[in-house]
Amino acid sequence: MHTIELLYFDGCPNTPPVIKATEAAVRSLGDDWALVRVDLKSLPEDDLRRGYGSPTILYQGRDLFGEPAPVSPALNCRHYAGGPPDRDRIFAALGR
Repeated sequence: MHTIELLYFDGCPNTPPVIKATEAAVRSLGDDWALVRVDLKSLPEDDLRRGYGSPTILYQGRDLFGEPAPVSPALNCRHYAGGPPDRDRIFAALGR
């Protein structure tokens, strides 16, 4: 089973379109792929994943679009160069 982790919290402008695109991508990838949605605000305050900007897509523990792992757990919104990734950009980042 392949797992994609979607880190987010409500209120960031890119969160809704990235959730929609990630869900579409995972559905298209087939039954051996799963999406785990993680509300960053639900994590313990010292969990470093809170430092990823919302929304962030992780695969195998790494940011799908190359952002380094955070060094502090401060919540923030993420902005993507060229706009939020769509299903095709997610596929390309996965090497599909």
